[in-house]
Amino acid sequence: ARGDALVNDEVNRIVDEAAATGQYGQPVPFRTPWQGYYLDPEADPDWYRAVGGVDMSAGGVVTVYPPDTPGGQPQVHVESQVDVADRYNWDEGKETEIGPITITDQQMAGLQTAGLAREFDITGASSVSRSSL
Repeated sequence: ARGDALVNDEVNRIVDEAAATGQYGQPVPFRTPWQGYYLDPEADPDWYRAVGGVDMSAGGVVTVYPPDTPGGQPQVHVESQVDVADRYNWDEGKETEIGPITITDQQMAGLQTAGLAREFDITGASSVSRSSL
């Protein structure tokens, strides 16, 4: 859901700029800065427990066409993709509740020291989304 918000903010900015300048029909690329985001433990409990927080960035191309009628809404074509990255590691002072059990990052770091766990990089991207508004 957060990825959609990143894309929508950029689309709205590009549409407003095209309407203000009259620069229609030109593909405008965008890339958002990376932003930290914690997954929702209620909506996505498995993802939340597996990765917790990630960094997200969205990129794509927006083409704004003039409205069919003066004063109407412009036609908008969007191609976008959301990227996710994080270093899954153990942070001092953090803990996670899983049912009645509390698991601390300190305990997880101990498992790594014992050779039973390890930190790793997380990367991924959504499929390319295409829409016309």
